[in-house]
Amino acid sequence: MIVDRCLNMLIQEFNRLDAARSDEFDAILRYMMVISENIVDEFKQYREDDKHSDSRFRFWTHVPSVERGASSVVIRWRKYQGRGRRSDPVATSAVKDYKMPISQFHGCTRVEKKAIVLAESRFSQIRRLNEHLLAINKAQNALVDVVGGRDVRERDYGQEVTKSDQSFMINEPDIEQLSYLENFSEADRIAFRKKIGVSP
Repeated sequence: MIVDRCLNMLIQEFNRLDAARSDEFDAILRYMMVISENIVDEFKQYREDDKHSDSRFRFWTHVPSVERGASSVVIRWRKYQGRGRRSDPVATSAVKDYKMPISQFHGCTRVEKKAIVLAESRFSQIRRLNEHLLAINKAQNALVDVVGGRDVRERDYGQEVTKSDQSFMINEPDIEQLSYLENFSEADRIAFRKKIGVSP
């Protein structure tokens, strides 16, 4: 039936899109990690410069770190109480306009505050990118779910397609399929929309 054929084609296209997205996301996250690690390195360099230029240097109490998540770059700040290894995480719940407010960083010198503000202005761009990447990820997963493509993807990954599965797989529409599309009636359209969970 035309509805099933079109639905199968949709499932394949969304799964292709999902596979391509994984590769593209990997490249994007690698670049974002390079930028984020550079921001951390610059912050540490500012600290070293302050340490060597100020004879009354006071130990900086905050340090940023970044790590790669599944589909975003995770940015964290930690506060050190003294010269030992003990530190406490700085709560990120106060992020506003993609930046941590300077009021979250207590006990800083003026130079440290300046370095934190600069780092946060740069981290804000990474957080903004994170938000949009997560939205894309969520939307594309929803597209696959709407047409029931997740079961197909899980079945096909890592397995050879059997002869019985080949009827489900359509690589390119042939002439016969195109003629079906030309005769796609209003009733077919309504049936198709019901099949994928969209109101007629």
